[in-house]
Amino acid sequence: MEPLKFSFNLKLLRPEGNQVHAILDQMQLELGKIILRGNLQAKNILSDEGVLKLSLKSESFAASELKHIWYFLPGDFSGKMKQYPIEGRFDPLVLRASIPLNSMEDPTAFFNTINAQTQLEAQKISMQVGEWKFPIDHLESTGVWKNGKIKHRIKINSFGGEILLVENLHFSQAPNNKNSLILNSKIKLTQIDLSKISSPRGSYASGTLSGLLKMQGPLTPENKVMLKGNLLGKNIDINNGGYTFAAKNLDLKINSSSSYTPILDANLTDFEVYNIPFKAYTGRVAFPTDRVVFLKSILIPPHGKIGWTGTFHTNSMKYKFQIAGRKLRVEDFESENVHGALKISAKIHGYIPKKESFSRGISGNIAIRIWKGSFKKLDIIKGLLIILNPTSIFSLEKNGLGFDLLGGDITLDEGMLNSRNITLESDQMNMYLKGLWDIPSGDINMDGKFLPSPDLDKVLKSIPIIGQILAGNKRQEGFIETYFKVRGDISEVQVQILAGKSIFEKPGRMLSQIGKLGD
Repeated sequence: MEPLKFSFNLKLLRPEGNQVHAILDQMQLELGKIILRGNLQAKNILSDEGVLKLSLKSESFAASELKHIWYFLPGDFSGKMKQYPIEGRFDPLVLRASIPLNSMEDPTAFFNTINAQTQLEAQKISMQVGEWKFPIDHLESTGVWKNGKIKHRIKINSFGGEILLVENLHFSQAPNNKNSLILNSKIKLTQIDLSKISSPRGSYASGTLSGLLKMQGPLTPENKVMLKGNLLGKNIDINNGGYTFAAKNLDLKINSSSSYTPILDANLTDFEVYNIPFKAYTGRVAFPTDRVVFLKSILIPPHGKIGWTGTFHTNSMKYKFQIAGRKLRVEDFESENVHGALKISAKIHGYIPKKESFSRGISGNIAIRIWKGSFKKLDIIKGLLIILNPTSIFSLEKNGLGFDLLGGDITLDEGMLNSRNITLESDQMNMYLKGLWDIPSGDINMDGKFLPSPDLDKVLKSIPIIGQILAGNKRQEGFIETYFKVRGDISEVQVQILAGKSIFEKPGRMLSQIGKLGD
């Protein structure tokens, strides 16, 4: 931190018997390489009508020199500003002020009688936020403090558009004789071109933003400022380190409830997240202290819709959500491996771990069903089929595996998946699984039962080697039941054929819970 240097010539004048003037002439204030020159005059310092007048003007200075000013700001704000390097140059800073001397001992009088003006201009500066650089072509800032009111105006030409901040602060005396600030300000964005932002390698942004945000109310610890405004986006396309988002139209409206809680209404049309397309999204989100509350959210993919509600606690990083998806299609989200009609419902809760994977914090219950679908690729179940149904691999790899039902009821406990009724039913085979899968580690420990089709049953019995493998397995409803274990890492599961007592009920009974969900 550079020391603050201060120099001046002091003159004391006494033009008449009761008049004394103090003049600080050739005054120079240095903070790093920011140099302000001017004078300070205190006239009639012995009179109740005495006035202090200040006039300072800086030379042009490098934007990087602002780092010396941040040290004089409140702790939190100072620390944040130091993280954002600024490049370029500022034109002269002008500061003029007039203060009645008798108000110096009375804060209320001081706030209401000071008169001051500031002026600042800059050309071709930029601010670095992380790896993103935000260029500013031109900045004009003017401020006036008069009669207990501060009017501040900042105009920024940047990103091919304009940002205008008009801020009005009014000093008001509360019943407890404490001065408070009443805020009445607005921020206006006009045709901000996101492609003008200098993005890090591998990231980009494009599209335009326009909008208006108004803020009104007392600046108090209780945060009773009312917010109102909207933000409109057109042809937004963002890629930030692999996170992708694109939207043809984005409409955000913000308002404050009677309890001063900001409420955001969001509407998006024709957008994509991670290259997954959606027709629309509508949602209402509230922001009470330390929480984000999703009051109502509806996501519309190409087929069906997904609704959810829930709460996220920003301090504890805990969450609780309820999700329901109806009349969906799997291929809208994952088109390479599985197709089919999809229905999902979930009640989940948990926390975001500080070091472990996100899945370690998830708990809750999920029910998922896929009807009249197919595996376009067999990668997911190929390891099982090679052992359980070797005669069908070549045909299934060529034509895919169609199925009538795929799904199950799942319980999650801090990333540990537990299910007793994971089901695959098709014309070629039926397969049932139960057991555990630790999602973060990938370790799987499940037991299963495989029933081939009647035609395959006859083929298997006619092959001596396979007949010996299955010799110990019992028969049920005309099918050979093969029992097996699945162990190891999910990426390289080990399948072991078993013989002996069935670990499952009959399929009809086991799927009674599935029928309760309906279509």
